[in-house]
Amino acid sequence: PRLRSLVYEVLRLKGPVAFMGVETRDPIEIDGVQLPPNTSFFLMWRYISTREDSESRTPRGPRDTPLKDFCPRRWLVDDDSKGSPSVVSATYKTGFRGFGTGKRVCPGRDLAEIEILVIISSILRNFKVSLEPGHPPMKLVSRFTQTPSDIRLCLTPVY
Repeated sequence: PRLRSLVYEVLRLKGPVAFMGVETRDPIEIDGVQLPPNTSFFLMWRYISTREDSESRTPRGPRDTPLKDFCPRRWLVDDDSKGSPSVVSATYKTGFRGFGTGKRVCPGRDLAEIEILVIISSILRNFKVSLEPGHPPMKLVSRFTQTPSDIRLCLTPVY
């Protein structure tokens, strides 16, 4: 559950896509501005995922952590029946949009989630992971997906 909650939090804040294009079918009003049908605009995922408002459904975690802050524990809940934590279901209803939502949800979400968990757990089981000494701060670049501009990792075998 802890690795899964870490993955959910990373995807919530630094998901594979920075934005999604949408188009209105009907006229709508947003912040007092009338938008006619067929208006195209972009939804900025990070902004939506970190917005503090009364309608936010994203869990806040054990210490009431603000949504702008990284907190993997926000996805964990105590499960008294098992004596260990379980993971809050990461869906649109809990403020998670790492794989899109609705009709545009990624059809490979479940497979991608399993692959992420298997690969990360395999790496962490066999290696100590660190940044190369003197590594500059990492920056994300938005192309088709968000990727690090330059990242150099050191993988040291664990015996």
